[in-house]
Amino acid sequence: ITAGDIQANIINRMRAQGLSLSSIRKAYQLLNGFFGQYVKERCLLYNPLDGVVMPTKQAFDAREIHPLTAEEMEKFEQVATSWWKSSGLYRYKYGFGLVFILYTGLRMGEALALQYKHVDIENKRLTVEQNLIMATDGTDNKYRRAIIQRSTKTVSGKREIPLCDKAVEAFELHKELYYKGNDEDFIFTTKNGTHLKPDTIIQSANTIFRTAGIQASGIHILRHSFASYLYDKGVDIKVISKLLGHSGVQITSDIYVHTNFNQLEKAVDILN
Repeated sequence: ITAGDIQANIINRMRAQGLSLSSIRKAYQLLNGFFGQYVKERCLLYNPLDGVVMPTKQAFDAREIHPLTAEEMEKFEQVATSWWKSSGLYRYKYGFGLVFILYTGLRMGEALALQYKHVDIENKRLTVEQNLIMATDGTDNKYRRAIIQRSTKTVSGKREIPLCDKAVEAFELHKELYYKGNDEDFIFTTKNGTHLKPDTIIQSANTIFRTAGIQASGIHILRHSFASYLYDKGVDIKVISKLLGHSGVQITSDIYVHTNFNQLEKAVDILN
């Protein structure tokens, strides 16, 4: 594995997927410790992480994230669940699934690791207890395969999420189309029943964004939109943090809650 491999397939890919600088740093530190140990044991001549260029904090600060407005969320839902008039078939295989992600605030890895058994429609709740990652086999083969981690990104990531009516409806319609009678099956799969890769669902979301005329990309923006919408409606930041599975309120406040101009206007109105 070379520095170029890690740069292109891990650091740059994580950046393109919209992951935070904190997440990228954690991946870097983990790999650095792993390869550093191999150098100490004389199994490697050098640590490939020495040649990897990390993105700067300034670069992330300059990239302002614009979550979807309430109108854009509705537009996204309309396009994602639309169908072809000529055939009556839905336009997007993962459309209902993406709407489900939008109204639950799930991380992409959490959503792709969901099994039907994790969704309790009768009690309108969702259990998050595992995560999907893409990993190589540790050889020169660059092929990356999906692996289900029987744990979440953080300890607080293991949680129950109450489902709103929109999430319930989206799930039921998705299930009606793709459920094959086994609750152990994963909700997001290819037509062959194998794990869906992150790139595939990202491409689907981006196609919907373009069709809807929304200036956005990636899956993570749906999570931002979920959090910002709740905050705008007056939901306590501690509650939002719990729903997102964050280890602390500060993460939610600093990264996922976006203050719009209307909120700033309301703030200064107090002075009148």
